[in-house]
Amino acid sequence: MISDQFNNRVFEATPRGEIVWSYGLGPATFVLAPQLVLGPQDAQRVGDKTLIAAAGIPADTVPAVPLGVVDNRVILVDRFKNIIWQYGQFGLSGSGPNLLNVPVQATFVPHRPACQPICQPVCQPVCQPLCQPVCQPVCQPLSCPKQYGCPPRDECCPEKFDCYLNRYECGPKKPNCCPEKYECCPKKNNCCPKKYDCPIELPCFTNGYRFWEPKARYEESVYPYTDPYVAADPYVNPNPYVDPYPNPYLNSYAYPNQYAYPYDRCHRILNGTVLITDQGNNRIIQVDEQKTIVWQYPGTNTNPTDQLNGPSSAEKLENGNVLIADTKNNRALEVGLNDVVLKVFTASGTLGACAFASRLPNGNTLLTDATNNRIVEVDRNDHIVWQYVTNTDYRSIAAPKPSRGLRLKNGDTLISDQYNNRVIKINQTTRIDDYYGLPLNSGTNIGYNLLTTQLGLYAPHDAKIIGDYTGITRP
Repeated sequence: MISDQFNNRVFEATPRGEIVWSYGLGPATFVLAPQLVLGPQDAQRVGDKTLIAAAGIPADTVPAVPLGVVDNRVILVDRFKNIIWQYGQFGLSGSGPNLLNVPVQATFVPHRPACQPICQPVCQPVCQPLCQPVCQPVCQPLSCPKQYGCPPRDECCPEKFDCYLNRYECGPKKPNCCPEKYECCPKKNNCCPKKYDCPIELPCFTNGYRFWEPKARYEESVYPYTDPYVAADPYVNPNPYVDPYPNPYLNSYAYPNQYAYPYDRCHRILNGTVLITDQGNNRIIQVDEQKTIVWQYPGTNTNPTDQLNGPSSAEKLENGNVLIADTKNNRALEVGLNDVVLKVFTASGTLGACAFASRLPNGNTLLTDATNNRIVEVDRNDHIVWQYVTNTDYRSIAAPKPSRGLRLKNGDTLISDQYNNRVIKINQTTRIDDYYGLPLNSGTNIGYNLLTTQLGLYAPHDAKIIGDYTGITRP
């Protein structure tokens, strides 16, 4: 998934560069129209939908619009290129309700896990009171007369007791001394009765959506299907899109034996919130489906040294904190939801404009240093452990200002080398394995094509491998 910034489009391509889906009208349209997106700087797949941050085009960057043009929207589009959710308004700048000023990134933060609110209240209150009070009082107070012929030691009873009454089955095969009517097994949350089977068999979906109908019904149906819920579902496309140029390569919308649009019936559009990097307003906001701001930074933090200056990204970490690329302050911040700065990363004081930051599985932090044209990895103590510079080729421009560096699950690194008009994937030896865009030619390698990336890109700002969430927030 590539955000081809000044070509005004977001697209999905195969590993060989064939474009299989795109959203946007290209580099020559700047008037609001269906499928228009101007200067997209970030995109991610959310289920079978695509979340896009459209910042607009700055002045003095694209010759066709020397004064620039404003977009200022975060949009969620379906596979048929319909906008089904939006925050911000086209052409309007501001910081009030439903207004943005140069949104450069949007990250979907799911409500998860969906099972926990159902499973935990059922399992824990039922299991714990039943197992422990029944077993322990029985074992501990017993005294065993010799006529029972008990073994010298029993694993279930305290050391001072060396036997048990026959009517209780205490031993290694029945952990914690539970009576037979309760099934005691650590794999099922410490002695859950059989009628509770948590959490595996509860109807929870990994993408956070609840569907109206069971999967089997759609697998057995033949389109067109008369669905009684269609009339009540406002999000069903009445005219399903038929691609006149089907691509033979499998793309992320082809889900064999899975729910497929337009059959999916969701209770809500978003089962989560959207974390928006609102660069022009120097803030990070988190909004829900109703467009209510539920959290923001700086928020309550009024410390002058903790304020943001042109932030470029925000990622929700597994520990609940938020990692922010504070671009013009030349640093990355890890902040808690109480608006307190917990850590600061500057690559030991060498970091320039920080365009992106992500937390790696090993605990290190990967920083995109646009000023110094490099991707740099630092450890927990902010010491540099790895770096890659993107302007060493003699055909490169002097300042390509890379905008994204993402570590992949196989250890490779995917780089949006912005003003070199290319996306590259380097392996762990820093050799370029994959290349998207025209060959380097001192900045003249700008191009645009509807079918392939290999005939040109124009300042690609973001690139992701769909389904690989190493270091970034999993939608």
